[in-house]
Amino acid sequence: MRLFPKEIILQSFKKTLFDAWIDGSLSVEELAIIDTRKTELKITEQEHSMIEREVQILCYEENLKKSWKDGSINQSEQEELERLRRDLKISAEQHLELEQKVRRMVQTPPLKRLTCCLVMMKLFQDIYELY
Repeated sequence: MRLFPKEIILQSFKKTLFDAWIDGSLSVEELAIIDTRKTELKITEQEHSMIEREVQILCYEENLKKSWKDGSINQSEQEELERLRRDLKISAEQHLELEQKVRRMVQTPPLKRLTCCLVMMKLFQDIYELY
C-alpha cells in the first residue's frame, strides 16, 4: 500500500462523509461504508468526530446554496432546510452565519463563483486519482 500524507487521507475520508451526510441522514449502507473507510484509512475516533462535524456544517451550507440559487427560498425549501438543520444539529446562530454567507455568494458575479468551483473540482479529482 502506498503511503499518503495524513492530510490527503483525511480529505478522502471527508469526501466519504460528505457524500453520506449530504441529505442530512445516514442509511445503513452509508454507515457501513463510513466504518469500512474509517478502518481502511486508520481514522481515529477523534479525527472522525472532528471531520464529521465539519462535514455536517458543509452539507448544510451546500443545501443552503441549492435553496438560494434562484435568489429566494420557497416554503418546501424552507421546510427541508429546517429538517436538515435539526438532523445535522446546526444551531440557529450557525444557520444565520451560513445563510448570510450563502446570500452574499448568490450576489457574487458568476465568474468568481465558477473559479472557486473549478478549484474545488480539481481538489476532489486529485483525491480520487489517489485511489
